[in-house]
Amino acid sequence: MTTLAKIRLPAPTYELDQSLEQAFPKVDPGETPAGSLLLLQIKHPALKTKGGIELTGNDLQTEYDNTKVAKVLAMGPVAFCSRDTGKLWPEGRWVEVGQYIRISQHNVRTWTVPIPGTRGIGKEQRVVLGYMDELHIQGIVKNPMSTEAFF
Repeated sequence: MTTLAKIRLPAPTYELDQSLEQAFPKVDPGETPAGSLLLLQIKHPALKTKGGIELTGNDLQTEYDNTKVAKVLAMGPVAFCSRDTGKLWPEGRWVEVGQYIRISQHNVRTWTVPIPGTRGIGKEQRVVLGYMDELHIQGIVKNPMSTEAFF
């Protein structure tokens, strides 16, 4: 007697239509980090696929949740420094301002600011900014546009 195994096909993937400027639009955070905190801009989710399909609701949330990449905008004065002496750690800074890092959604305190020029064109778009302690960096990302969500 032969049995047929159920075959699970992989979910379809979509190539997203997003540039680096769209993923990290220029905004004024209106703040500077204190102490050992890093000021981050979290990657803005892609709004559509290269095929022209607009992402909405759950797809946007999946894209945002599964691609936790952030750009380092600024560092507090004692980031990567000894808390006792204030001197730079022997291994130095792990990242510099302008680099991209992998983050955990649970270690970042976030808020949003509007993207300039999106008011009055329907739904205002906002950028997610956040503060995170330098010890919570999970990795350094070479290409922030290579991260993809699975829908």
